[in-house]
Amino acid sequence: MATLTGHIPNQPVTPRDANGISRITPKADRATVKAAWATWVQNKKLHLYFGHADPGKFDHAGLTYADEGGGGGGTTTYTVTVANGTNQYGTGNKYYIQGLSGASPTLTLNEGQTYRFDQSDNSNSNHPFRFSTTPNGTHGGGSEYTTGVTTNGNPGTSGAYTEITVANGAPTLYYYCAFHSGMGGQANTP
Repeated sequence: MATLTGHIPNQPVTPRDANGISRITPKADRATVKAAWATWVQNKKLHLYFGHADPGKFDHAGLTYADEGGGGGGTTTYTVTVANGTNQYGTGNKYYIQGLSGASPTLTLNEGQTYRFDQSDNSNSNHPFRFSTTPNGTHGGGSEYTTGVTTNGNPGTSGAYTEITVANGAPTLYYYCAFHSGMGGQANTP
């Protein structure tokens, strides 16, 4: 693997796999090293692309060693944008999710997996991405669902995201904008 260089601190020059783990790293330390590497890679991407679309050159999330058990792990990242469109609530500003078609597409969020909804694109300004167990969230009379959910930054600025690690037995969720009605859709949790 090529060595990444830049101003966000350089990683030591040690042969590493796609998770940033040296072959001499003990199994017990791999999860910590992998998490630190993922953070470094994300910071490096932000540094290189300044919040613009990137080619995914450094995306290695989700890779595990065979002896770590399970093939999951890692974080699936979706880029979120906001544009005019039509969904079950009518026409207006809607969320669009990278890789999925149409306004406010139905999501599949698997239990035990982590999903990050990147809101760095400036179209997300004033459109905080949130979850609820009620269609249209707080606008539909429900409340914000916070189990396993973390947020970072202000939507529309570099590094902003909403992230969810889906709990075992999680109910069907609905994503929505905290400020505006009718922007979101359903998130199934099989």
